[in-house]
Amino acid sequence: MEVIAWTFNPSPQRASEYGVSFVSLDELLTGAYVVSLQLPLSPSSEGLIGSHQLKTSAILVNVGRGAVVEEDALVDALRRGRIACAGLDVFSTEPLWPEHPFMHLENVVLSPHNAANTPEANRAGLAIAIQNIYNWHQGLPTNVVV
Repeated sequence: MEVIAWTFNPSPQRASEYGVSFVSLDELLTGAYVVSLQLPLSPSSEGLIGSHQLKTSAILVNVGRGAVVEEDALVDALRRGRIACAGLDVFSTEPLWPEHPFMHLENVVLSPHNAANTPEANRAGLAIAIQNIYNWHQGLPTNVVV
């Protein structure tokens, strides 16, 4: 598969490092069969994907933050078949309430905001915690949150 990517901060170095071509957001949304979102929520990303962008038959996967996608627009696009399906691990309001329209759509796969919970991610998190404790004992604290 050819991987294309979009980011707020593209660079030739990152494109080379990851083996991708950076394209405009519109080009990505019209040219991709699968769109996977891993964006943090910020003033620039909130509502980034709305009814204007949901006009392809692609699969949308959102494991970043729920509010990056306008949920009403996504529900409408899924109901009308403007996009094929969605895989959602994040929602504008969590937990997702039982009568939310996502709960009643057959072309949506839902998970409870746990997509990052993998053995590899757990090992990496534990390694960081252990290194932080070691560094603190050495008088060189790292990853200090104030």
